[in-house]
Amino acid sequence: MKRIYLLGLVVLALNYSCESEEFNCEDLNLMETLSSEIDANNQALIAYTVTPTDENCIALKDTYQAILDVLTMYEDCEFNPDNQLEYNNFLQTSETGISLLTC
Repeated sequence: MKRIYLLGLVVLALNYSCESEEFNCEDLNLMETLSSEIDANNQALIAYTVTPTDENCIALKDTYQAILDVLTMYEDCEFNPDNQLEYNNFLQTSETGISLLTC
């Protein structure tokens, strides 16, 4: 009986930890969610534009990748049309930014 009780606690704990990692797709505001990544990307873009060094190029690429990393957390969401368009724009811009940089 003790084993069944412990097994139940383990299953409950695993279920709770999985639920806490779920994302709320309905109330998602990408501009708010990505605000720190967008700020970092803007700063890196300015730095690379002013001083196009390999170091600044890599930093800019890293900021695009950081945006993509956040977006992948929400790739399975079913967005309304406006949010889907915004998601697709962030995704395309970041992928294009990475592909255009030659560092």
